[in-house]
Amino acid sequence: MKRPTSIYLLAIGFAALAATVSCMDPADPVDYGELCLPATDSCPDHAELRRGFVGRNALEFTIRAGAAGQSTAVVRVVTDRELSLPDPRETTDEGATILFEEEYPLGDEEILSQQLTSFHLAVVPDLRIELECIDGICDHRLEYLYLVDSLECVENEGCGRNQFCEVEYGRCAECDDDEQCGSGGSCNRETGFCAVGESAGCTAASTNGGFPAKSGLLFIMAVLALLAISSIRRRRPIVAVVLSAAALVVATPTVASADTGASMHIGGGVRVLTGDAGDLTHPGWGITVSQQLRWHRVGTNFELSTNSFGLTDEAAIERGQLTGYGISLSPQVYFPIPVEVPNIEAERPLEAITSFGYTRWSVAENRIARVTGLDLNYHAIGPTLGLRFRWNDLEFTSTARYLHIFDWPGSLFSVDVTIGFNP
Repeated sequence: MKRPTSIYLLAIGFAALAATVSCMDPADPVDYGELCLPATDSCPDHAELRRGFVGRNALEFTIRAGAAGQSTAVVRVVTDRELSLPDPRETTDEGATILFEEEYPLGDEEILSQQLTSFHLAVVPDLRIELECIDGICDHRLEYLYLVDSLECVENEGCGRNQFCEVEYGRCAECDDDEQCGSGGSCNRETGFCAVGESAGCTAASTNGGFPAKSGLLFIMAVLALLAISSIRRRRPIVAVVLSAAALVVATPTVASADTGASMHIGGGVRVLTGDAGDLTHPGWGITVSQQLRWHRVGTNFELSTNSFGLTDEAAIERGQLTGYGISLSPQVYFPIPVEVPNIEAERPLEAITSFGYTRWSVAENRIARVTGLDLNYHAIGPTLGLRFRWNDLEFTSTARYLHIFDWPGSLFSVDVTIGFNP
C-alpha cells in the first residue's frame, strides 16, 4: 500500500490542531484593580467595568481580611442595563439589576476567592462591582480581574445536538430545568448542563491539570511530520519550509549528511518563571517542536513551544493555570566533542550547541494580570546551550534556555529533551 505523502500527513496534523483550537477560545483580561474597606482616595469601595467588544463576562476576585476581628462583607455586581434573564434577578432601590450578591464572613487575615461566569454576569458591556461592610469592623482589600470569553453562540444553530442557545448568557446549554435531564438527572443552571449524561456540543477544555488538548494535538502534528520526513526523503525540504511558516526559505540539499540538511525534533521539558510572576506560579512543563536547517557547523532553528504553569495559593485563583506558547528563531553553532562512542558510525556523534535568539512569548489566558498588566504578547531574547547525540538516523538533544521577557515581571528558564530524524 502506498504511504501518504508528507503534505498529507502535515495537513492532517494542522487540521486536527485547528479543530482543537476552535473549542478552546481563551478569555481576554480587560481590567483589574483593588477595592478597599474603608474606602480611600486611591482605593475606592466600587469600580466601573466596561468593555468595547462583544463577549461573555467573567470575573475573578479575592478578598483579603485585615486583623480587625470578625466581620462580614458583601460583594455585589450590578448593571444599569435593562435585562430579561431566564433566571430572574432582584433590583436595588435605585433600579439597578443585581447580577451577583454574596455575603462573606471573614476572620483575622482570612483570604477567600470567587470566580463568576456569564451565568452570573450575563453579556452586558457595563458592570459595577461594589464592596460593602454589613457587620463588624471591616479592614478588607478586594483584588479583582475582569475577563471576557468569546460568545459560544447567538442562535440555536450554533450549538451542538440536543443543545440550545442561551443568548443572554452567550452560551450553549442542554437544559434549563430538571425535566430535560431524564430520569434521575438534574440540571445545573450554573453550567447549563445535566448532572447526569454527556453533552453533545463543543465545550471548553478543563484547566484542572491533565494533558491539554492543544498540546496533545501539537504533539500528534509533530509525530506525523516526523513520519513524513523519515519516510519520504525527497520531500524533506518541502516539510522544512512548511513548518518554518515561510520564515526560513532556505535551499536545503536533497541528500543530507550529518553536517548538512534539515531535521525536525519533538520533545518537552520543565519550565520555571522567576520574579513576581514566578511567585504566583509553580514550575510547569511544555512541549517543543523545532525545525533545524544546518550547513556544517552553523545552522538555524525555528521552534514552536507550549507553556503551562499551575498557580500558587498566593495567586488566589482556584483551579487556575497560566498557559501560553512561544515562537522562536535563532542561529546555532555546533562544536564537535572529541569522544569515541562504541558501535556508533557517525563521524562526530556528540556535539555541543550554542545559540542566541528571539522569541515571541505569548500568554493564552493571563490570570496574573495584576502583576503583569493586560498584555498577552511579549518580546524575549536569550541564550541556549545544549548537547546533541547522533545515533544512526536519530538525534537526541538536551537544551537549557534562559529568556529575558521584556515588560514582564520575571524571566523564563526551560530545559527540554527532544528526539529528531536526520536520515
